[in-house]
Amino acid sequence: MAFWRHPLSGSLLLFLACWLFFGALINARDMQDFNLQHIGIEAIVERHHLWLEGSPTPQLQTRGDVFQYNDHTYAAKQPGQFLFGAAAYSVVSAFGLSYRADYVRTAAWVTFGSASLLLALGITAIQRTSQRWLGDYGLQPLSYLTALAAAGGTTLLAYSGLPHHDLIAAALLVCAASGAYAASQERQRGWAQVRALLAGLCLGLTLTTSMLPFFSAVVVAVYAVAILTWSERAALLTGGIAGLLPLLLYNYASFGNPLLMANVAGNFNDTFWHFDLQNVQEKAGFYLRMTLQHAPLVMLGFIGLVLLPRHLSREKLMLGGASVALVAYLLGIETVGHCQFGPRYLLPVIPLLLLGLNGLWLSRLRGLGYALTLMLGSYGLLINLGGTLGGSMYCTWWEFGGARRWESLIHGSVPELPLQFLLWPAAGMGLLLAAWVWRYSRTAQS
Repeated sequence: MAFWRHPLSGSLLLFLACWLFFGALINARDMQDFNLQHIGIEAIVERHHLWLEGSPTPQLQTRGDVFQYNDHTYAAKQPGQFLFGAAAYSVVSAFGLSYRADYVRTAAWVTFGSASLLLALGITAIQRTSQRWLGDYGLQPLSYLTALAAAGGTTLLAYSGLPHHDLIAAALLVCAASGAYAASQERQRGWAQVRALLAGLCLGLTLTTSMLPFFSAVVVAVYAVAILTWSERAALLTGGIAGLLPLLLYNYASFGNPLLMANVAGNFNDTFWHFDLQNVQEKAGFYLRMTLQHAPLVMLGFIGLVLLPRHLSREKLMLGGASVALVAYLLGIETVGHCQFGPRYLLPVIPLLLLGLNGLWLSRLRGLGYALTLMLGSYGLLINLGGTLGGSMYCTWWEFGGARRWESLIHGSVPELPLQFLLWPAAGMGLLLAAWVWRYSRTAQS
């Protein structure tokens, strides 16, 4: 019966429920539309090089977001998504699956073993950090509401079935912030240096996967340095270097310069920051509209962030600063990401902003917070479930994607879900999680 009393048991059940649920929603349409991620994975594992051309698999031919450099084709992306996917594909291929023999099913398993896994870890990091914040107030069960709101009520759900760089970066960034905080709070239990090392590793891997949250990662790094001891800072730095090393080696091997990033090598100048007042106004309107349409829970998280108590002021500054840093970057570039479901470029900071919901639980607005979270979370679940089932490659993004995707689904345009059988164990884990939270709450009260 110790299982029902140990706080880590609930976190484990949450992780398994989310991972299986995300896997069950992986659809064949996304595997076809987002083939670029799988081209890089296959090139590393099967052809043992970093460029993209030359695959014998018909589905693994480039269609966009690539450029020519030294007579080879490269993705205008950071290599992290390919590296995580390659690790998963190495395991999947050991069971006899291959892209060429069964592209869709193989791509689904690779996604399940990379992006879906990492996102489930990120959701668990949200729950663990929330539990630490709420523990002194006897509100630990609400940490699961915070985590499930992030998992199901935002555009994280719409991208949960993709080995996508921004989604992976979102998971890694919240794990880094969570790890640094845990290291500072639980020194008496030991392992602080290990937690700091892992936090640094996640920070480095965030940038290896996506440069979009570069300034957000800097904010988290500054926060980590501020709250850690000297020995923990050394571990943080060691982990950060280890996480950045794959990026530096990739850049050197591909472009001859470890500091030359892919978007710079390919001269994708629509990602270069510049100040233009008209562009700022247009982008602000765009992201506000997309957020309200697809994930209004993010706005509620920001309000809750302001309400976090004084003893969490450093965490409030970190979460708010990381979010503002990303928004400031987005308001100064030309591109908005184009084919996307919801505000894709905001993905890296959505988990951080959803931690703000804890501010509502710790304020006098708790009752109103429950009601708004359930209402906006249910709305977000409906909208983003349409995105993940109908496909996240939504190119008429100026029209409301939620309505369009459900219209197509209702009229029978439902793609294949290769791993849909995972829904049954996911439901089982969900029921166990609900029972555990109920039992743990009663045990804690008694």
